[in-house]
Amino acid sequence: MFRSRPNRDSLNPYSHPFTWVLLIVTGVAYYYAAHLSMGLALPNSPHITPIWIPAPIAWATLYLGGNHLIPGIAIANFVNNFFTFTQTQSLEKAVTLAALQSLFSIGSTVIGTSLLRKCFVGRILDRVRNVAVFALIGLSIPAITPTFSLISMGIGQVIPWSAYGEIWKTWWIGDALSVIIGMPMLVSLRRFRWSHLVWNRTWEILVLMLGFGLLTGVTFLTDYPLQYLVLPGLLWAAIRLGDSGATLGIVLVTLMTVLATAMGRGPFLRSSLNDSLMLLQSFMATITLTTLLMLAMISEKRKTQQDLALVNESLEMRVRDRTDALECILLELQQAQTQLVQTEKMSSLGQLVAGLAHEINNPVSFIYGNLNHAQEYLRDLFTLVAAYQAQYPQPNPILDDIIEDLELDYIREDFPKVLDSMQNGADRIRQLILTLRNFSRLDEGGLKQVNLHEGLESTLFVLNYRLSQLNASHSIELLKSYGDLPEVECYADELNQVFLHLLNNAIDSLEVNKVARPLIRITTQQLQDDVEVQIWNDGPPIAMEVRSKMFNPFFTTKPIGQGQGLGLPISHRIIVDKHGGKLGYESEQGQGTTFYLRIPLKQSWVTPTTALVTPSSPSGGLPVERPE
Repeated sequence: MFRSRPNRDSLNPYSHPFTWVLLIVTGVAYYYAAHLSMGLALPNSPHITPIWIPAPIAWATLYLGGNHLIPGIAIANFVNNFFTFTQTQSLEKAVTLAALQSLFSIGSTVIGTSLLRKCFVGRILDRVRNVAVFALIGLSIPAITPTFSLISMGIGQVIPWSAYGEIWKTWWIGDALSVIIGMPMLVSLRRFRWSHLVWNRTWEILVLMLGFGLLTGVTFLTDYPLQYLVLPGLLWAAIRLGDSGATLGIVLVTLMTVLATAMGRGPFLRSSLNDSLMLLQSFMATITLTTLLMLAMISEKRKTQQDLALVNESLEMRVRDRTDALECILLELQQAQTQLVQTEKMSSLGQLVAGLAHEINNPVSFIYGNLNHAQEYLRDLFTLVAAYQAQYPQPNPILDDIIEDLELDYIREDFPKVLDSMQNGADRIRQLILTLRNFSRLDEGGLKQVNLHEGLESTLFVLNYRLSQLNASHSIELLKSYGDLPEVECYADELNQVFLHLLNNAIDSLEVNKVARPLIRITTQQLQDDVEVQIWNDGPPIAMEVRSKMFNPFFTTKPIGQGQGLGLPISHRIIVDKHGGKLGYESEQGQGTTFYLRIPLKQSWVTPTTALVTPSSPSGGLPVERPE
């Protein structure tokens, strides 16, 4: 609901100097407006006029300022009526009639403004309903003043009862139509701000006012019935300048037409000035209500557009939220799929390693455990042969032939070497089994204190066949620059997977791009409470269009069947999500490509179980290029 000035009745508003300034200003404005209007009074009743300018001033003042401004309006009304009645009545009768008329006038104004405050929703010109309510109240409530004032004047024999109807009509039309025409302008000007005008709009206002002047002059200073030509200009003002510009245009047109009619010009001339002015007032009231309805429809349309814009923005926000939610769900599904694939791969790998370890370890252990006995038995046999030869230096010719055919001396020299080779082979097979077990960490679940260098070495051992067989002419030169690292608390088996993925990618890059002198360098170092592992290769830089997608699940640049696009996403999840670390890279032309991982020495945070982090996710562990 439209609010007037704050009601200070309970706080004694008359204690504030501003209230007294308003009382004086409104009282003076009301008195001089009344004095000006009396120039158009009826010849047979000098205190009745078809145009009553003080009416909209009083209505707007009480509507906007509150009822505590009644004294200013009441005193001004009483003074004006008193001086008017003293011209024809005695002093005592003039005081009585002036007081009664002031009482009726202020009473109807208070009733009308109170009803407006109660019935309005928003401002006067915000809704068509408000305009209709304003027109109904503005046309009906002003009838109170002439009804009771003329009764008192009839009783006092100021006017003849036979003239009651004619004078009442003039008085009512003057008050009601003046309120309809003038009050909207005064109310809208209260909200007008010159600072809101831009230069182009200022010129438009000036052109519009000049157009009103010329159009009104052509329309109302001639005898041609062109009065409706002012309506397009008012509608233009309503559309372009809003309620302030349109209502100001209405008042300007009204003043100019009143002036022209008073001068005896225009299409509203009738037998008397009173009839001419009443016809003019009726016309301007019709034009005013038409313009006000147009303003209200424009305001409602703009409000509807604003509401639609807000609803559209809300819907867009909801769509964005739903889209973000769906993207999160998609990422979670991709993570779940990745985890399932990885779990299946690691399960298969674990079963394979366990099977190999079991199947190979048993026979190897049998061989390894019996080689010592075989060597002892062999030594015993050779000792027996040597003793026999010492006791029988001249053996039977048949035995000599057999010894010569068997090359006993060569067997005695070579057979221990055969057993030593078998011992070395068994040792190597046992070392291979231990390396596979160390790589997969089958017996080490959860967080463990481990030596990262052991994990790197076991991974290099598994990839040794790729490092030594890059192409027919070159093998990959491997450089190691290991720092002095303490044991790190981590998921050792999963960290070995990361080493495997990063080294495989480095080998793939060198293989695909056919680097002339392939080189891989592994560097480890401690950075305060973190450890860092760098894997560098001298291949070409990573393509720019690939960098933003290389950590996305299932993205790969390899041919179909040679890659699943899971290595880097899985590595990122292991380093960032499970270890609270960072996985990144730096890649420049002529400088090679370095992937680095950094994890804390101690795992002091809770490992998340969801939300696969991608390069577009707002995470502190983004897989981004390493800052210089």
